Amino acid sequence: MKGFANFIFTNITLKIFITIIVYNMFTVLLNDLIVPTIYYFVDPDKRLDSLTLTHGRCTISYGKSLGDLMLGFVLLFMIYFFLV
Repeated sequence: MKGFANFIFTNITLKIFITIIVYNMFTVLLNDLIVPTIYYFVDPDKRLDSLTLTHGRCTISYGKSLGDLMLGFVLLFMIYFFLV
């Protein structure tokens, strides 16, 4: 265990530490503020999560994937719109 702690203290630089902190801040901002706001406008009735496709005995739940795909397109559009 002493070797691992020594490795961490010698190889983790301030840049890496700051990068981890900023990444976690953006993750919280995205997951707790931006994504719920977009889902509020895209799917206000929360019907996307319950969409399924049934064929025989097999059931495919595609609603969450479809919602995430739409969310990705909305985020890409917003990034393009505000940065370009």
